[in-house]
Amino acid sequence: MWGKGILEAGVRWRVGNGTSIQIYKDKWILRPSTFKILSNSRIDSNAKVVCLMSLLEGWDEQVEDTVVWHFEERGVYSVKSGYIVGVVLEATLSASNNLAVGRWWKVLRNLNIPLKIKIFIWKTCHEWIPSRINLLRRGIQMDVRCPLCGNAEETTLHSLWECWNLKYARMDWLPRNKTPRVLWCVRNCFLHERKRHDVSEAMSWSLVLLHDFQRKNHGTSVKAVKPLLDVIKWNLSDQRRYKINCKVVLDNGKSLVGVGSIIGEASGFVMASCALRFAAGNYIWAANALAILKSCHFASDCGLFPFLIESNAKRVVNRITNFIQLNSRYGDILQDIERLRL
Repeated sequence: MWGKGILEAGVRWRVGNGTSIQIYKDKWILRPSTFKILSNSRIDSNAKVVCLMSLLEGWDEQVEDTVVWHFEERGVYSVKSGYIVGVVLEATLSASNNLAVGRWWKVLRNLNIPLKIKIFIWKTCHEWIPSRINLLRRGIQMDVRCPLCGNAEETTLHSLWECWNLKYARMDWLPRNKTPRVLWCVRNCFLHERKRHDVSEAMSWSLVLLHDFQRKNHGTSVKAVKPLLDVIKWNLSDQRRYKINCKVVLDNGKSLVGVGSIIGEASGFVMASCALRFAAGNYIWAANALAILKSCHFASDCGLFPFLIESNAKRVVNRITNFIQLNSRYGDILQDIERLRL
């Protein structure tokens, strides 16, 4: 039954034709943790999402509504994301007196990690870190929007895992057991000192913590870190006549996405190029997918197809090329990309 609560907390609808989703009763809004509309009903409480769609916008009525797991890019439940949701649920329910939770705290105390990290984990699970939502609960009236992205309420979950301004800092080259505390420090530096620190600085802080801990406890040091960016080389392709090289850049302060695209033929000759800018949503993965989609529309408008896609948003490209995107939370965007590139 505890596992059922985790699934209910992370499952939502991905809108297709809107005929299966009730506007006010179902979870379909990209806004954790409720995924529901919070305002009072202004139309029939049983109305479906299809009632909100305008036929003039060219909505694809052939796409069915789909249930997805919100906290994974592919829309499929994983043990890792389920565990994170479970920890947050436990903290919210204040179940510290439960025997199983007590055992978990005992395990935490016995972990061979720095004390400051243990304390931070403890505070996080008890909702004791001063996120804006937590401060509001303590009676401090303030704007509860995230100070970094400004697009969502700053809950503990958002400030450490969901904010798209910090997504890059959770890549494979950051030590996992240090990352949340370092991200919290990055957030505080911006909020209190108005200083923005890039990912390389956050990585350096995290590595210093790890180096000091390993040196004091094991006499070892940190291994060399792999480069932050892989060089994207222009490779010839005999499978597609043209190739789109798409570079996506995020404006941290204004929630904007900038896109630079170059379309070349197999010999490397540039056929067309463009630069675009548009407002980003709350999730970096969706912003990257939309950026690639706009580049594909540009290539199609120029009559340059079929084409191959290369981008610094590698995970999005992998979803497209491996045909595993159909059930993802942004699968409708990826399906549009797939249709254009065929």
